[in-house]
Amino acid sequence: MKRRDFLRIAGIGALSSALRICPAPAKSGNLPNIVLIMTDNHAPWTLGCYGNSEILTPNIDKLARDGTLFTRCFSSNAVCSPTRATYLTGLMPSQHGVHCYLRANGAQIGPGAYNTIREFQSLPEILAGSGYVCGLSGKWHLGDNLHPQEGFSYWVTKPHGHTSTFYEAEIIEHGRIRKEPTYLTDFWTDHGIRFIEKSKNRPFLLFLAYNGPYGLGRSLQKRARSRHAEYYADKELKSFPREPIHPWLRQNRQYVSKTMQTSAEIWLVRRSTQTFRRSLPGDWTHSSTVMPIPNTTCGEAVAQRHFC
Repeated sequence: MKRRDFLRIAGIGALSSALRICPAPAKSGNLPNIVLIMTDNHAPWTLGCYGNSEILTPNIDKLARDGTLFTRCFSSNAVCSPTRATYLTGLMPSQHGVHCYLRANGAQIGPGAYNTIREFQSLPEILAGSGYVCGLSGKWHLGDNLHPQEGFSYWVTKPHGHTSTFYEAEIIEHGRIRKEPTYLTDFWTDHGIRFIEKSKNRPFLLFLAYNGPYGLGRSLQKRARSRHAEYYADKELKSFPREPIHPWLRQNRQYVSKTMQTSAEIWLVRRSTQTFRRSLPGDWTHSSTVMPIPNTTCGEAVAQRHFC
């Protein structure tokens, strides 16, 4: 069986089965509608369905209770972009070549922007070719963010991958970058609902890709403003202790950053003449040479294959 045929069957069957989607009647052969919900930096220990009794997640718990709860699964990678590439292509990072998160600008926005999985068949691309209308509401983080990619015709996303705020955040809508004043989680949800209502008369795929809960970097230094903040304000939260940031993290942050950068540069130089070849099912073969690029960070260039 060819890989694209396998993705078509597995993508529609496995996703609809795992999420227990109730297919709505569709004109194009009564195909099932698919809603793929993804959260960002969301550890299982923060969910009620995995045993957390302090953080309320009733809707996720219901999906787990009425559907399938995975207890022996693992991530293909520890960071954003490689994991998303794997979800959409069905390939491991060693196959699709995205090994690190995309930093600001670079592949994401600007004259050098490009889609890092453009050479592969992806789930939305296959579904779009099979009569589905495909919509993205949320985080993309796979490159060329300003333009719809991979068969998506409805496209509302972020210009970058990192989250520093959930209010007054930059978003992309109608091909333009602007600041969204409302709570970003609600913004993605509203657009997801809008897409479903707009597409109800034909089979659709909604990729609802939240950039929360995240909880990294500068976002942690800001006071919570969402409708849930008041409820948790006086809770002890043993699973998420309210301890002050250790001084070491502040005083040595610059040192750690420089050390990691130097290590990455040494890694690139040592492999400057090494050629990577990989072959996939079918006739597709790719080879690329990793070359050191001056004044470029590990996550930006890394020889256009995103090694780090």
